[in-house]
Amino acid sequence: MKNEAKVSWLNYWLGALLVVAQLLSLSSCGSETESPEAGQEINIRRGNVEDSAANTVAETVFTQEDADYEATMSLGTLVAMEDFLKQYPRGKYSSTIKAEIAQTMAVRDSIESAQNEEEAYRIARRDTSTAAYDYYIQRFPDGKYVVEARRQINVIKEKQRQREQRLRDQRAYQAAVAKGTIEAFQQYLREFPQGEHQEQAKAEVQRIERERQEHILNEDRIYNEAVRLGTIEAYEAYVIKYPNGKFRDDATRILAILREERQFQLNAPPNMVYVRGGQFDMGSASFADENPVRKVTVGSFYMHQFEVTNSQYALFLNAYGSDVVKGGGNAGQDMIFEEEWGLRYNGQNWEPQPSFARYPVINVTWYGANEFCRHYGFRLPTEAEWEYSARGGNKGRLFQYSGSAVADTAAWYSRNSRNTLPVGKKQRNELGLYDMSGNVAEWCSDWYDNNYYRTGTANNPQGPSEGQAKVLRGGSFFDDKDKLRVAKRDFSFPFVGYYTYGFRCVKDI
Repeated sequence: MKNEAKVSWLNYWLGALLVVAQLLSLSSCGSETESPEAGQEINIRRGNVEDSAANTVAETVFTQEDADYEATMSLGTLVAMEDFLKQYPRGKYSSTIKAEIAQTMAVRDSIESAQNEEEAYRIARRDTSTAAYDYYIQRFPDGKYVVEARRQINVIKEKQRQREQRLRDQRAYQAAVAKGTIEAFQQYLREFPQGEHQEQAKAEVQRIERERQEHILNEDRIYNEAVRLGTIEAYEAYVIKYPNGKFRDDATRILAILREERQFQLNAPPNMVYVRGGQFDMGSASFADENPVRKVTVGSFYMHQFEVTNSQYALFLNAYGSDVVKGGGNAGQDMIFEEEWGLRYNGQNWEPQPSFARYPVINVTWYGANEFCRHYGFRLPTEAEWEYSARGGNKGRLFQYSGSAVADTAAWYSRNSRNTLPVGKKQRNELGLYDMSGNVAEWCSDWYDNNYYRTGTANNPQGPSEGQAKVLRGGSFFDDKDKLRVAKRDFSFPFVGYYTYGFRCVKDI
């Protein structure tokens, strides 16, 4: 029995080394006559870890992993911590959780092997965690320290609750600061009427309001500012101040459009933007297959903000379980080929080449692009949808390239790059879409026909019913700036994967 006790104490102290800083500050437990007030001064073992994490979280983006970590540590049970590790085996808190598991198991084993109740309670007091007190209560449900143990558990939980409240306060204020709007600070003030940052939030509301008033000089200036900003809030400010103003009809009409767009954008899938349908002039007089210029109408849809990346396509291939199409009329067609800037097969899985995860996927065939979109409930854009989006949709400013009149501002191409670059590094266009010009040429759903503009329908055209080559749009890093034009048409066979070919998806509304 004595040897077992020695082993359990050795396990306990090996685990306790992980929290030695906290334990050094604690006095040893007294006898059964120990003052209940002594528990009020204890340090919560896991609390110091959470406070450290809280300071980091308050200054950065608060993720789902952070939230799950807080909930796990609040529960403090082995089951909760083991579940957390299963969900985040390599997460930023994995080392901390593993240490906590080792400590908790050491405490549990020590309490279970303690020679008597006094020794077990002494271990629980030194550990100062709810789990330790629970283990003591489980072993001695009628023990003489049970009432005090339950009181200590309540003290620990109350301190945890206060800490969590402080964390929520800090995160809410940081979120308001990040948004920098009156509405954000007012929301903080409503949610945390006794918050630590009440005075700062009130001062920010006053400052923003004062700056807003200073910029409102006359009706023309306010309306021009609304036009420049293009936001619901800006147009609403004009309508409220000038309900019978000379721009009222235009402002009301634009407001209705913006509110509709916001509602659709709120419902948009992740990393997609809402493209409100409309009519535009498709084509140009530059090349035979781009004319005649004609009025084309497309419906509304969602489009991926970025080109599909190597990491996203590798995830698809590994889930799909094949690098050829598995079913349907395209069964057996190659989807992707290995490339030093793209993906490689390591014998078990597909993975991005080192440092190329955020680069657009390349060497993907039309079949591979189409199957990716189909697998996730998307589709490839039609050629008309692609050009309408590249031109900025109903917000377009008639630029030659997507979002700019200057090629170097909008695109990676032969004059400023030698290979693909990470997505989203150039200026986005009016809809918030990146790399519509340059980086990689993008597959569209249409078959290519150089005479289609002369014969095709003008209402939501889908391209020819058959053909040999598929449409590519946007140009690539390898091309000169002429191929970056929003009207430029290109094509390739659907079974070809090339180091300049990529894609993005759209989704019907």
